[in-house]
Order: sequence, then structure tokens, then C-alpha cells
Amino acid sequence: MIRNLITFSLLVNICSCGCDSQTIKNVYRAHNIEAIPDSVFTMKELRVLSIGPNWIVNAPIAGFQSEPGIKKILNVSERICDLNKLEILNINDQDITSLPPCVDDLAHLQQLDLSFNEHFDWQRFLPRLTKMKNLRRLVLFGISSAMKDSTRVREGVPRNIELVLTSEEFDRLGNSDK
Repeated sequence: MIRNLITFSLLVNICSCGCDSQTIKNVYRAHNIEAIPDSVFTMKELRVLSIGPNWIVNAPIAGFQSEPGIKKILNVSERICDLNKLEILNINDQDITSLPPCVDDLAHLQQLDLSFNEHFDWQRFLPRLTKMKNLRRLVLFGISSAMKDSTRVREGVPRNIELVLTSEEFDRLGNSDK
């Protein structure tokens, strides 16, 4: 029951675009893993994939650091593009540096949260955003190099995409559903 409550709480937070009952059935959430399990890539109806801590329970604060000993994903498999109905992709507080190029072609992707991926190469990623036609929100909060060069980041993000980069924007994100 607690697990269902946490999943429900998570959905309240991440479904700001409006989730229906079909979306709630098509959610996969994990934390403390080294790779996305192969079984996930067979879930063709998956709409929400969330890898990382539950921010509702473990809200990030200034100077946030992961728990020691937590397993993290280093690479995202090309198989993620088998999930062509994906609308929300949250891969936060991991150690990824990039995403496979095929992610640009996920036609239904509306929200991409890469927060707290300290080594993510946002400079190489930003030009790819123009290919992501339905993306409406990009979360890069907690990536210190992006936060330090916020002007360049903001210039590289198309105007139709909401960028969440500062702690104020991140806090508003958590309150947007209330």
C-alpha cells in the first residue's frame, strides 16, 4: 500500500500535463539500479519512466548529495527508443553523460528531467532539442555546469520548451499542481 501511495504521489507531481487512468497504469519507477531492466523495454504502452529518487519524499535542497552507496545508471540503452509512447522521461540523480540520439525521435515525449546528472553533456545535447517536436519541459536543475552558464543554456533552449534550471524554477515545478 505504501508503494502504491508513493507511486500515486509521484504521479500527482509529474503528471502536470494531465494524466488519465491509462497513463497511471503505464508507469515504471525505479531507484538504486545500475541499468534500466530489459523487461522495461518490452512495455510498449509505457508512458512514464522515472529512474531516480522520489523527489516528493527526498526533496532536493541546496548542496544536495546522493546517499552513499546508491547504484546509478551510467549509460542509457538505445532500447529506450522502443518505448515510442513515452511522454515523461525522468532520469535524475544518475551518472549519465548523454542520451542516445534516437531519444530525439520519441514523438510523444513532453517532459525530460535530467536533474542532478552532474556529468551530463548539456552543451552537446541542446542542439538536438529542435528535433524534439512535442517536448514542453526540460529539467536541468542540479547540473552545476549548466547552472553556472545559465545564459548560454537559456539561449540554446527553444522558446516553446519550459526550462527548469534554477532552484526557484524547480520549487515552482513542485507547486504547479496545487
